Formats: sequence, structure tokens, C-alpha cells
Amino acid sequence: MPKSHDPRIAAELARPGSLAMPGFLAMVAAYEALAAGIDGGVKLAGHFNSPDKQSVLRLYADMAITAASPWNTFIGNPAAQREAFRTSGGSLINGLVNFWTDARHHNGFPLLSDGSFEVGVNSGDTPGDVVFSNGLIELILYRPTTKKVRAVPLLAVPPPIGKLPIMDLTKGKSWIQFMVNSGYSVYAISWVNPDNSMGDMSFEDYILKGVVAALEAIPDPKVNVAALCLGGTMAAITAALKGKVNTASFFVTYTDFSGNTGPMGAMITDKALGKMSAKNPYNEVVTAKQMRDAFRALNMLELFWGPAVQQWLLGQKPGPSALLDWNADGTNLFAKMHLQYLRACYLDNLFAKRKLVIGGQTIGISDIDVDTYWVGGELDHIVKWGSCFFGASQTSGDRRLVLAPRGHLGSIVDPPSDRASYLVGPSTYTDDASWKANAVKVSGSSWWADHANWLEPRSGPLVDAPILDPADILYAAPGKNVLVKA
Repeated sequence: MPKSHDPRIAAELARPGSLAMPGFLAMVAAYEALAAGIDGGVKLAGHFNSPDKQSVLRLYADMAITAASPWNTFIGNPAAQREAFRTSGGSLINGLVNFWTDARHHNGFPLLSDGSFEVGVNSGDTPGDVVFSNGLIELILYRPTTKKVRAVPLLAVPPPIGKLPIMDLTKGKSWIQFMVNSGYSVYAISWVNPDNSMGDMSFEDYILKGVVAALEAIPDPKVNVAALCLGGTMAAITAALKGKVNTASFFVTYTDFSGNTGPMGAMITDKALGKMSAKNPYNEVVTAKQMRDAFRALNMLELFWGPAVQQWLLGQKPGPSALLDWNADGTNLFAKMHLQYLRACYLDNLFAKRKLVIGGQTIGISDIDVDTYWVGGELDHIVKWGSCFFGASQTSGDRRLVLAPRGHLGSIVDPPSDRASYLVGPSTYTDDASWKANAVKVSGSSWWADHANWLEPRSGPLVDAPILDPADILYAAPGKNVLVKA
């Protein structure tokens, strides 16, 4: 395929007949020259900038290059022109309607999906029951589908930035359902979706009243924990407290923030946190919209320009996507917790330095002595896989490091299939190139199955599946927290 700074242009140039469009080719040539100039300026600035400043500059440069693409305009988009000709201008009328609707009702942003997936109906609908609630979390126990289950239960910890269904997306794409069907007794945390009337909660509260409280509510003496992103950071801190954690599995998770944390990490400075604090005082929440806008800036092609072209220039409607519906159904976050997390982890890196104080204990990554399983995303723009594995290398106990060939969320929603694959590499990470050079590719399955197999000998013997006493059931899954709109 021809090369371009815009993959959409590269795909168009690969089409038969593309070279017969001199006007388009001239615009592409000008665009590539501009993009190359921007790249050159960024590279030159790298000789004078710190790595953090260079990472921020690269983010803004990428945003500018993406925005400048002729593909984002009708005159520079042969696909939009073909569609207008095919529909006798109907696509342009539909595009104007879509644009006007988005301008009036969606703050000028295109919809990413059609909203056909609804939590508790066709997403996040694995059968289960809420067995504990304390105002910050609901604890769900999923109903077994096998007569026997492993003796040591499994606790899923999703990030509080987002809702539980990312781990229970939809049939065929639910990691929770896969683990239930694999013979595990699975619990999961569902975080509260707070508003300004609820006061504040600290980062420490999320550990002690969240993950630790969930573990204490599970009657078994030992529990395997599997956690995602920020949920993984909190689960790692919990594992360092030396409680009931039997093994810990971390999916796209930072524990040491000293390495390459990408543009997101580079933008977190004392000055930035001061502005955040002024905008969102401790007794308020950071809204789901604020969080969504921040993450959109990290991937403007997929989260803005791509959908904008499809809907405004080609006149199409967004299609169904359980993952993007989950992304649109965001959560607020206590501002106090958010700011403390950013400062303690991204800015001060206290957990890696063994200076983090939780519940009166001073702890660090080196205190994690249970067996661990780590999943990185090769295309992840939020949690860089090398930095994820760098933190892993500071734990003791057996480690398994696995790299999925996807981005941040795609790495999690990765069910086994003939087309799936992953890399298994050394248990100690030094750098990206060395780790990959010594890794083995596994094709025809995904890390889901590998993880279930890794967990099996660490989960005790098979026992009769638990039967809940009706008196222990508060209400049915997915619970109340995930139904609260931000």
C-alpha cells in the first residue's frame, strides 16, 4: 500500500485509477510536504526539548497533521465525491442534516455509534447478583454456568473512569462471561457514578473502600484479582498491602510511571494540576464529558475526523458498536480522587519509589510478591506497553508478559478466534526491541485462553459451584451504578 501520513489517503492511492486524479494528487503532494515539514520541525525540537515536552509537541503535531488532511474536505475526498455522484447529491443533503444535528445536540462532535447497545439488555448482561454495596462500589457475583468451579474465586476490577461493561461487553465479547464459562467463580466491582451532591472521595478511599472492601466481602480466604487500566493500578496497590490477593492479573496497567507514559503523562504537570484543581474543586466531580474530551485529543483520527468524514461528507449514519456505546456512556469521577491519583502516580510516582502510604502502610511495587500476569497493547496510545512491562519487572513471584496486537480497549475485548494472536515474551523487560526479539507469537487464539490456562493451576481444585442464599442477594446484575447516567 502507498505510504501517507493519513491512512485513509494511503488506501485511496491503492485503488485502481487513483493516479488519474491529478487534482487530488496535487493536494496530497502539498499535504505530504506540509506533514513532512511538521515532522522535521518536531525532530529538530527534540534536540532541545526534554522527553516530556517532546511528547506533548508530538501530540500537537499529530493533531495538526490529521486536521490538515485534504481527506477531511469534500474537494479533497474522492470517496465523498463518488458518493455524491452515486446518490445524485443525496449524500450531501444527509451530511448537512447530520452536521446540523451534531452541532445542535452533540456539541459539534459526530456520534461514534448508533446507541443500539444498552447496559443490562444486550451489553453488560451476564447473569449475576449484587451481593454487597457500600456507596462507592457494588460487588457482583456472576451465576455459574458449570457444575464445578475452581476453589479460588476471581475478582474483576474495572477502571472507575468508565463502567463495568468494558469487561462484560456483549455476547461473544465478554471477558467475564468467558471466565465464567471456563469454570471460574467470578466477582466484579461496579463503581459509583458520582455527582456534585455526593461530597468527595480520596484515592485512598478508592483502594480501601473499593478494592479492599470488595475482597473483604468475598468469604474465601484467598482471591485472584484481574484488573484493567486504573483499576489495575489500584489492584496492584492492594496486592502490595499483603491481604487476600492470591494472584494478580493486570491488563494495560501502569504501576511505575517513570518511563514513557506518552503524551498523557507528559501533559500532567504541577501547573496542569493547579488548573484542574481550580476548575474542579475537591468537593465536586470531574465530568464524563471532560474525561471524554481529554481522551479524544489523544486519538483525533478515530474519535473525531474519521466519524466526521463518514457522517458529514458521505452522509452516512454511525453503525452499531458495543465498544463505542460503552465509550459514550461515561462516568464522572470524584475530583479529589482524580487529582490525588494524578499527583501520586503520574507526577510523584510514589508507588514505584516505595513511598505511597495507604491505610498507614508505606508500600511500593517491590512489595507485590504474588504471581502476576500482564497484558500490554502494542497499539495502545494511553498505556504504553513497554512502561507497563517495566513496572511488571519490579515484582517478585512468577510473571507472564503478553502483548496483544491492538490498542487500549481492543486489547481487552479480544476473544479467541482463528484470526487472533498475541506475543509471549521474557518475564523481565529491558526495552521494546529486546523483548520483542525474544518473544514467541501464538496464532489462532487470544490471550483470554492463555490467561485462563495460566490461572487454572493457581486457583485450587474443582469444587461444587456456589449456590447463593436468596437472603444474600441485594438485587440482580448489572446493578444500579451502571444505570446512572453522567
